[in-house]
Amino acid sequence: MSVLPPDRMPAPYMYKVMVTTGSMFGAGTSARVGFQIFGSGGKTTIKMLNPEGESLVRGGSYGFVMPLRESLGDLKLVHIWHDNEGGGDQAAWFLGTFTVQDMQTDEIFQFICYDWLSEVRGDFQVEKVLHVATDEDMTSFSSVFREATDAMFYDQHLWTSPLIAPQGSDFSKCERLSCCWAIFNAMMLSSAMWYRDDNDVPVEQNAYDLGFLRFTLQEVYVSVMTAFTVIPVTLVPVQLFRMQLSDTSGSTKSGAEIAGRRRWPKYVAWVIVVSASIISSFFVILYGIEWGREKSMEWLKAFFLSFVLSSSLTETGQVLVLAVLAALICSTSPGKRLQKVRIQKKELQQALWTMKVPEKVYPPGEALTQRTKTMSEQRRKVWPVLKNLGLLFLLVTVLFYISYTDREPFAFHASQTLSSAIMQEFDSVTTIDSFWMWTSNYLLPVMYPSAWYNGWKMKHLDKQFPSYTEAFRIGPTRLSQVRVSPAEGYISSASGWEWVKNNVSSGCWHFHHNNSADIPHKPLCSQQHAIELPNAFDLAASVVSSLMDNQWIDRCTKTAILDATFYYPSVKLFSRVQMTVLQSDVGHLTTSSAVSTHRLFQYESTSDYGMLIVHVIFLLLFLLHFLKEMMNVREEGRKFIRSFWNILAALSIIFSASAICAFGIRYSFTKKALERIQEVTGNTL
Repeated sequence: MSVLPPDRMPAPYMYKVMVTTGSMFGAGTSARVGFQIFGSGGKTTIKMLNPEGESLVRGGSYGFVMPLRESLGDLKLVHIWHDNEGGGDQAAWFLGTFTVQDMQTDEIFQFICYDWLSEVRGDFQVEKVLHVATDEDMTSFSSVFREATDAMFYDQHLWTSPLIAPQGSDFSKCERLSCCWAIFNAMMLSSAMWYRDDNDVPVEQNAYDLGFLRFTLQEVYVSVMTAFTVIPVTLVPVQLFRMQLSDTSGSTKSGAEIAGRRRWPKYVAWVIVVSASIISSFFVILYGIEWGREKSMEWLKAFFLSFVLSSSLTETGQVLVLAVLAALICSTSPGKRLQKVRIQKKELQQALWTMKVPEKVYPPGEALTQRTKTMSEQRRKVWPVLKNLGLLFLLVTVLFYISYTDREPFAFHASQTLSSAIMQEFDSVTTIDSFWMWTSNYLLPVMYPSAWYNGWKMKHLDKQFPSYTEAFRIGPTRLSQVRVSPAEGYISSASGWEWVKNNVSSGCWHFHHNNSADIPHKPLCSQQHAIELPNAFDLAASVVSSLMDNQWIDRCTKTAILDATFYYPSVKLFSRVQMTVLQSDVGHLTTSSAVSTHRLFQYESTSDYGMLIVHVIFLLLFLLHFLKEMMNVREEGRKFIRSFWNILAALSIIFSASAICAFGIRYSFTKKALERIQEVTGNTL
């Protein structure tokens, strides 16, 4: 408790002043701070809080005794400023509250600031005029909530404050680190307890992939329960370390005895911290020995989720909940912040005669005030630009996330598996005879398996999976071709293709067959023809043999295409296999093949809900961007199109709208296609 020397003696009237500094980085200052207090009965001369430039550290509370010649009456306002010296962050100062107590009447006046006195922060002003707070101001929800959450991550958040705790806090960094270590060990023990089940093995559930992290519902459940279990270990030691007892008994005990009695909550907190750390570590070691390496690694992943949940969400939520409860239930009292001290007035009056009045710092001049207004105007213009850049950055981030997660990590593997299983030796096809030989010897055995590798017969459902794949065949295999008009002198045979002339200049092809095999061929007269192979191996082999005997592919065939569609139930992917044979004029066949794998399902499982939320966020950001540009068009009119950046923004809106429409059309078409597949096959994909 320091003394602010009076300008005139005697000064029998005593005031007590308490000043608090914010806890955020750069809140402290080494600039010299001056102030004046105005009341109904008069005003003070200029007083100096730190006449020699003593540092007011962040998070600190500073008490002063201010003797005056006479009472100021009811205090009305405080004018406070500093000389902006110190360089860098030391020139800025974040003032929390300014509290004055009349020591004769015990009446308390509080002045609330919670703002910067700085040329580079806040409103760019190094002086403030604070009006006295009313009872409604001090007990309002906003005031109490702001006080409870002041510098949340700097002082109250347990996991971040050990590194960035303010220097003026009574809760030391060593004590904070000790609490973190005890909570860390308690979380490990709690996670191990909740991780065990009746069979002593973790329950396997569906894994959810966020791209950078995979987890199961059981791991989330363990994380949540662990975070709630360690709440007592989180609250009790922290509150005891923060507790400071004052000596108000007026006893004559020694200073050591008084200090020991005031610090007993810290001793109890140390006992809890050390005991919790030792006991938790001992049982965690026993769990690790019992489980072994594999289960311990799985548990560590669940513990990591618990730790992240507790350090980021639970701890922050706990501070917010306590702040809300304090704002709703409790009422703040300025007197709680004032230090209770005993002042020997006679000795103080004698000492005041020997004190010198320090050099004073006066309020800033007109030039500094004008410069402050200019900087404030510049900041007002820059803020909308920064806000727009922030929204644009968020939009681009969401768009990149959608693009990244839209890729299928299993699509390449699915395509490669089908390609290696179905298209083996397909490149060796060079003639019509080799095509039919490849179809009979390679394609049909793979597409229509009948027995397992050990000779056991397959069931009907198993036969729908091509050999060496996990893909389910959807629908029949389709064989189609495109034919060209015949040359002059072409003679149709009794079986096979017949050229039917419609008129002198045009005609079409019609296919006839005289085999016993039931060829599912539509008797149409067209340049393009298609055949669907049966689902049974024997029937498909018979159809292929009949097509070969009836020369379904001849010299007038330009292109033959074989199509098949597959579905991977394990990863819910659809693949289309297309093998093409192109015949040249000399009768040589050229082959090409392609496998395309896509995801048609959208928002089908719980793991897709996260992507649904991201899509909704993107849509909201697009609408916000669209409305903002429409307002600009309305304000600027034809001048809007004269700006390159406005044109770029308009193109961005057009392309985004096109992408959204394409996504909606794709979703509608795929939904109808899936419904059609389920209707035809009678199966649920």
